[in-house]
Amino acid sequence: MRRRWIVLAIVAVVSAILKLGVCDCGWPHAQALPSSLWMVVDMWGWLCHGLTISGLAMAGTIATAIIILVQADLLRQQNQQAAEIASRQNQLHALVELQKEWNSERMLKLRSAWAANEGDIERLEPILEFLEDFARFRSDKFLTDEAVWDTTLGWHAALYYFYNRKNANIKNLRTKWKDDTFFEKLTDLWTAYVQEEKKRGRIREESDLEEVLLQTKKDFMKAERELLWEPQLLKS
Repeated sequence: MRRRWIVLAIVAVVSAILKLGVCDCGWPHAQALPSSLWMVVDMWGWLCHGLTISGLAMAGTIATAIIILVQADLLRQQNQQAAEIASRQNQLHALVELQKEWNSERMLKLRSAWAANEGDIERLEPILEFLEDFARFRSDKFLTDEAVWDTTLGWHAALYYFYNRKNANIKNLRTKWKDDTFFEKLTDLWTAYVQEEKKRGRIREESDLEEVLLQTKKDFMKAERELLWEPQLLKS
């Protein structure tokens, strides 16, 4: 291909020289050139001219296409960055609102009352329902795993599920409502929590995590009971 363009360029130069020699320089032997040769020279000149125009047009088209592709890629990256920023902002806003509800006076009363009487499923039910909604945000991909495990709410959700699965409270609530899928998203969250602990190298098996949580249950329950220090709030 490169050789072809070199040959065409040489022919174009020769054609231009011959034309200039005849028309402008008064070349003495120009009139002696056969008409057939002039025809070949003209044909080659026009062919080269046409190919040059086509080549330039093609180069211009390619350049335009490249510019468009580059601009499209930049726009895609900008849109992706904007979407990621918006997603992080939405997650942050959701976590702030969830934490606000988790630490609200109503929720603190329920948590303290349940920790004082572990078998009180009436107080426990709204707590687990709230945590189930939180777990649903994760399963629906509204909250990333990173966001879930970087907040204490994810840890609380996993522990509430584990302790109340262990003491059969979740089973009793499922029986109460005749729904074995009750707190299904919390079950998924617990599984994800186990995988996260394995990934961080803290445990090898689920049983390792269960053993640690059972050992620390007393401290956890104490901390939940003491969320409210005002006696009147605990009695109300």
